[in-house]
Amino acid sequence: MNISAPLKRSILLRFSTFMSWYTICMNEGPDTNHKRKNSAEAISSEHTEFEVFVEKYEKVARFAALAGAIAVTGYVAKEVSAEYDAVLEHEAYVTSVLSVEEFAEYNTLKSTLEEKYGELVLERLVAGDRAAFKERGSERPDTTFEGFENDSALGDIVNIDYYPDFTFTESFGLYPEGWINGEITKVIVKDGNEAPREDGNVHNGYHNPVNSFIIIYNVSDRFSESTQFSVSSFHEYMEHTFAHEAAHANDWETKQGLNILERTQFLQKVTNRMSSDTAYSAQSLADGSDYWRSYDDGTEKGFRRMAKEYWAEICAAYFTNPRSFKTKSPEDFALVQEMVAKTDSDFDILDPERGAYSQMTGLPNEKWLLDIQKLKDQ
Repeated sequence: MNISAPLKRSILLRFSTFMSWYTICMNEGPDTNHKRKNSAEAISSEHTEFEVFVEKYEKVARFAALAGAIAVTGYVAKEVSAEYDAVLEHEAYVTSVLSVEEFAEYNTLKSTLEEKYGELVLERLVAGDRAAFKERGSERPDTTFEGFENDSALGDIVNIDYYPDFTFTESFGLYPEGWINGEITKVIVKDGNEAPREDGNVHNGYHNPVNSFIIIYNVSDRFSESTQFSVSSFHEYMEHTFAHEAAHANDWETKQGLNILERTQFLQKVTNRMSSDTAYSAQSLADGSDYWRSYDDGTEKGFRRMAKEYWAEICAAYFTNPRSFKTKSPEDFALVQEMVAKTDSDFDILDPERGAYSQMTGLPNEKWLLDIQKLKDQ
């Protein structure tokens, strides 16, 4: 059976590292011993006993190096074997869920995408599918929140005792089922001075793809002055930033529940939209350009990042301003809706009662206030 390229590189790297180390260990002993023997011929016989001791010591050292080499070989072989078994198990899963026709389509899409993105994007796509396969059937803990306490940076802005539980949730139809639960482990608010900067732009948020947590920055910077603060602007900033970062937790590399063909189809559809004449444009940067286009540096890495940011931007528009978004970008609206329906076919983004607060006024919905009151009375 063919071994995948990432596994080949892993095996070769481990083996070459071991061989370099082993060669040094085995060659250093004899060389040192030869030098010591030459010097022994030049000294008096009273040092003979010392030379015998040195030779015995070097023999012990060489045997120790050999024993260590055998131990390392066993460790490397065991680790590589486990990795290879995981690859075989995943490949068996892929062939079991795809029909012959679907597998052929998958291979065709791979070739098309590799021309645009290079081999790296396919490796990450497969790695995401392997990770999802490994986690299949396991329960993930509920999403937790950090930095929303009333004694935090947000505490001076708004009473947020229940804010995260009702704003970053699948309750009230704010987000579809399976978009947050099982995909996002934690939502963290941090002060704006910790926000990363890139090409003069300050990032509002960050998604960690390994541990799948989200950070929202800049909140205290933007809303610390009471004269500049309004409930509606606060909601708008928090909602847009979270919706953008949550999209990264639900793309072709990270989303649970997709098979490998669905992941490649997903990326191909985003690529088609991003490359079209009617691609989504919000002109969100200070110079009037699109944020997602700023990653177009002519490299495969830049093109991959551009696709990920395009997806995040259309998701942010879908969740925060769906009516306008559907009118201006119907193809992108349909793409997000298609992915949403994979986990929640009943989700209605256009429901006027959707969410904890009114998108028209920025004020809490009556049913949200009633549920908050129930929680307080408990």
